[in-house]
Amino acid sequence: NVLAPVIFYWIALRGIFVWNLGGDNSRVQQVLRSMLPEHENAEKRVTARLAERAQILVPLLLWMEYTYIVVFAWMAFFTFFLASGTGSTVCGLLFGFSVIFYIWQRYVMLWLYGKATYDTEASYVAFSRVWGFVISFLPPISVWWTYRLGGIQEKTFAFVVMAMIFALATLVYQYGLWCIDWLIGSRFESVDTFEGGKDPGYTQVMESQSYSWWNTNPIYVLKTRHCPEEPDFEVHDAATQERLWPKNQKRKGFFELGKEFRHEEKHLWDENNALSPSARQDQGLSMG
Repeated sequence: NVLAPVIFYWIALRGIFVWNLGGDNSRVQQVLRSMLPEHENAEKRVTARLAERAQILVPLLLWMEYTYIVVFAWMAFFTFFLASGTGSTVCGLLFGFSVIFYIWQRYVMLWLYGKATYDTEASYVAFSRVWGFVISFLPPISVWWTYRLGGIQEKTFAFVVMAMIFALATLVYQYGLWCIDWLIGSRFESVDTFEGGKDPGYTQVMESQSYSWWNTNPIYVLKTRHCPEEPDFEVHDAATQERLWPKNQKRKGFFELGKEFRHEEKHLWDENNALSPSARQDQGLSMG
């Protein structure tokens, strides 16, 4: 479901641009264009932008792949409960599976795909724990078949034992993960973990890194300098402008990495980077 659409679109693009199947504006060309994404815009002409979009891979969502692993494995194990020699029972179970699978793919998965977001290590940790429920599904199966073969006579007792074994197996798995974390330490790190437990805010990041969206946008810098009051295209007011650039960049110019010195006065740059005589003297005393 990731590579197949890209390969399919690649063949259609080769047929349009390279092989020119059927000639320009032929029926074959129209069919090939209708195969591409946004084909309503490609009926007359396939632009370079449309061709580029047709070759973009579908976003890889790790949490979605983990979901497949858990759900498909669980469904495979569940068939051990439903094994039967009766043809009508087997057909009924297959029909029920097809209905459930259709609802899952048509509504649940379509809704979950939504907008792609960045996965974190939390996804891996969560599904590592959920996998324990899949593994714990196997021991109750042995109890179920013991009941079906007559080893356990009471059906209620069999269900109670199955529930207890499932809970015990899950606890053993979760406790095993806890022991691993205790022995080697958890490696979970989050980008939202800040020193002191408080988010310093975007302004602090801008001051420490010396750049922001505003001073790395050449169009906005040019507008600010040459046409700040252009009708319908005005830039921010003076008070807001003060918060869009780092405080040491008084000229509010275009920022480039490696050329930070161009935005500061020489004596301030020397002091901040230990290049002034006084700074070098203080550094020498501290080293001594």
